[in-house]
Amino acid sequence: MRSRSSRATTLMTPEIPTFVERTDLPRIMVKAKGGLVRYAVYVNGYIRGATCRYKGINVVPIYYLSLVDMSGDGGKLQGIWSALISEPPQDVYLETVGTVVLAHRAPQFENLGYSLHWNYEQGSTNDRDNTLHAVIESNMLTKFDPVAGAAPPRRERKQKKKAHHAKNQKRKTRSQHKMQLTTATKKELGDLEERSNREKHPLFLLMVPGAVPPLRLANEPDAVYAARRDEVVRTFLSELHFAFLDLRVPQPLSIQWADFLWQRALSGLENIQLMVWFKDVVQRKDEGEAEQDDEENNEDQQARTLPVFCEAWLCRPNIARLDADRRQARREGRIGDLRELPSPSAAIEPSAVVPA
Repeated sequence: MRSRSSRATTLMTPEIPTFVERTDLPRIMVKAKGGLVRYAVYVNGYIRGATCRYKGINVVPIYYLSLVDMSGDGGKLQGIWSALISEPPQDVYLETVGTVVLAHRAPQFENLGYSLHWNYEQGSTNDRDNTLHAVIESNMLTKFDPVAGAAPPRRERKQKKKAHHAKNQKRKTRSQHKMQLTTATKKELGDLEERSNREKHPLFLLMVPGAVPPLRLANEPDAVYAARRDEVVRTFLSELHFAFLDLRVPQPLSIQWADFLWQRALSGLENIQLMVWFKDVVQRKDEGEAEQDDEENNEDQQARTLPVFCEAWLCRPNIARLDADRRQARREGRIGDLRELPSPSAAIEPSAVVPA
């Protein structure tokens, strides 16, 4: 059984605080020699790893970066992207974090056997200021389908149109500020050795949306809520982990093994928790809920603001060891056997036949 799941996205978030309200957000800046700031934009979320050494200095690897700025400042957003992917990388500093680099520069990925490519997606929000929002991530890490994650973004086909219609369409496209960029090329993605290594040494990122943890009940003790929250998040992570793993492991897996596979990866240090920070986002309410504002209590008010993501895990499964552990667990009875499929000669219920 294959679970259907896909990564959540933060682009086009319905409601993001306006620029005036965003002064409490940290800034990410590109510095010139001597420490002078060339330009900076605001950050409303990031996923980062532990501090490591890169070219003799301490840096923080970034796995996911969400940027915002005023309409018309798309050049600065794209400048952050260019500074991070350039060779060598430019001096990029994130307030409250330090000097940052994209995660593929961390020493643990030097012998990965393939390149981690990065993606940049920019759009405009739906607030009154038409604020620009950009996300930097690696689709190879965050996309559920490994084939889709390793594919370059599709480009729209050029079509012949009337001159005035083409001009209006171009003006409309500019006003929407949409843009997609990537470091991937078809030549690199199609390299046979890299494709083989991606299958042998899979790598992916699990992100837990802020809406997954349950709301705290009134007068609920801290220990009780913590246990209930951990159980809900663990179940979500184990099933999401299975969904990603099922498309990357050659052996057949069962969703019934999801908890075993998750606990096995934790004990073997194959899954490492990353550090996450996201600005709380006001949740849009339905019309029926809006009419009951006067009757809502503090817990309901708190429920309206949630971070986009609250947890993230870097997963690096050892395929050979996983198969050996799976076989041993089946011999010891810790997991069950795969359900046997019905044989072709098995009787089929008439109600199960779909008419042509």
